Amino acid sequence: MQPDRALHKHIWKIVRNPGAVLYRGEIAGIWRSKKAKKGMELSFKIWKEIDRKAVSGLGESYAAFRQENLETINFL
Repeated sequence: MQPDRALHKHIWKIVRNPGAVLYRGEIAGIWRSKKAKKGMELSFKIWKEIDRKAVSGLGESYAAFRQENLETINFL
């Protein structure tokens, strides 16, 4: 659960919800993937101070799971 109600509209949308970035049991941000020319692109919007290298590593693992090339990772 995200206690900050102002962030609810970013997490739960009517069309195509983003993924939640969990950090220490709390939602620390959101992520989205989209098709790119030769694979996929991931975008993260982080609201708390967390290790971006760890988040990038998880993004790479997700792309490998989907059997797609990870072209870019963006932090918004």
